[in-house]
Amino acid sequence: MKHFWKIFAGMTLAALVSVSCGEDSTETFPDKGWGELTTPVLSVSDEEVALDADSADQEALTLSWTSAGDDASIRYELYLNVAGSDLFSGYKREMGSDLTLSLTHGELNTLIMTEFGGRSGERFELRACVYARTDNYLLEEKCSEEAAFAVTTYEAQIIKPASLWMMGGACEFGWDQAIELPQNDQQAGVYTAENVVLKFGKPADNKGFKFYIEENGSYPFYGQLLEGEFGQIQVFATENDGDSQFYPLQYGYESGLYTVRVDLNAMQLTLTKTGDVSEFDPEAVLYLLGDNLDYGWTMVEENALLPVGENVYEKTHFYLRAESSFKLYFHDWTEFIRDDSASDYWTLKQKGETDGDIRFVPGDQGLSSGYYTVRADLNAKSVTLTLEGAASAYPDQLYLFGPATSAGWDLAGSIPMTKLRDGVFQARGVEISVGTANSDDPKGNGFKFIISNTEWLTQYGAKASFDEGYRGWELVESGDANQFYPLLMGFGSGSCDITADLTTMTVTFEAQ
Repeated sequence: MKHFWKIFAGMTLAALVSVSCGEDSTETFPDKGWGELTTPVLSVSDEEVALDADSADQEALTLSWTSAGDDASIRYELYLNVAGSDLFSGYKREMGSDLTLSLTHGELNTLIMTEFGGRSGERFELRACVYARTDNYLLEEKCSEEAAFAVTTYEAQIIKPASLWMMGGACEFGWDQAIELPQNDQQAGVYTAENVVLKFGKPADNKGFKFYIEENGSYPFYGQLLEGEFGQIQVFATENDGDSQFYPLQYGYESGLYTVRVDLNAMQLTLTKTGDVSEFDPEAVLYLLGDNLDYGWTMVEENALLPVGENVYEKTHFYLRAESSFKLYFHDWTEFIRDDSASDYWTLKQKGETDGDIRFVPGDQGLSSGYYTVRADLNAKSVTLTLEGAASAYPDQLYLFGPATSAGWDLAGSIPMTKLRDGVFQARGVEISVGTANSDDPKGNGFKFIISNTEWLTQYGAKASFDEGYRGWELVESGDANQFYPLLMGFGSGSCDITADLTTMTVTFEAQ
């Protein structure tokens, strides 16, 4: 029996040895095929490019690069930035499998203006590279060496229209209505207007003006040459060029009647004083302030009663609502209120320490909204309202809304506009997002106006559809108005001042 077990054990051991020697159980790994792409070589067609507005549709620059390999999933990314900046934090363009990018004068100028804040005639030293990527994780991605080149943007063009349009705080109508300067029939590029009322106020008022090529224009315009002598003219072609006005008070000019001459050949403004005008003195008037007034509690010329006699003040064509509630003030906030102890409602008195907030309200005496001559006689302690015209046909409120604004189509979130005067509304510092153009819809984001933020009532919008080719700032009243599209009017995103004038049915759009 013992002999049997020895034989069995020997046979088992032999079998195990045989199996172990006959089968190789060592694990094998296939060749993974690690590799790398070929580094693309980037080149530019020109190392110095001067862009020309007259050649906007012609090719200005071509960037080309060699292939990074044969893998079908290879795709390229083009990076561009100004010299000295992180190349990969600048402009990026997905190129797919393309090996070239050609840009026209117009395309390259727009790219530099929008991406790098280029000003007119500014030279940019640029750097570019191409990065090759692939979906094959076994292939190492590669980036080209940088290519250097320089581009100078469009020079600001001197445009000589049939008329120039003068606007600004120093002008008789401020920013609400432009003053026309017709072109001289005998001398192209020279524009003149006579008997122009200019009021410069005090240095702190900072009242100036500039010249537009369109009556309701924005850019381009003509302003004071930056760092130049007074009267030297500079073209401000785009928002990136900045802003500049003429401020005559800083150079010894006084308020008065002027002949204004603009010579775009010599790029020179000439002001010749021909007469005097009365200057508004904020310390010599009586202000009518309160709620439900166009200018509320702000001491401005528009709500000032001017002296017409000793302690007698008057203002004509003053718009009052039935619900307006007002008091009277001197510039130092000396206050005059309604004397509620008097038998005559329109009796006033200087407010004492124990007097309450007692105001005049036209509607309490059965008066309707409208234009009044307001007279305050501090000697007789009386206020007199004389109706000049019936209530306004214009809305009391106007709101701004649409995809270009923060409100979108949320009626409750519509942006309230300030009423400057009857029929004229303004929203200052509004953030506008113009959107982007694409093949399906080149318009970007739009906006329009509505008279209520609680009900879908009367709207004001573009005179015609931008889809049908209309371009302009003319208004029409409608139940569902067309939108204005700033992108198609040459504006970019940013903070803007928007004025809707229902008396002239026009919109003024000014980028800050």
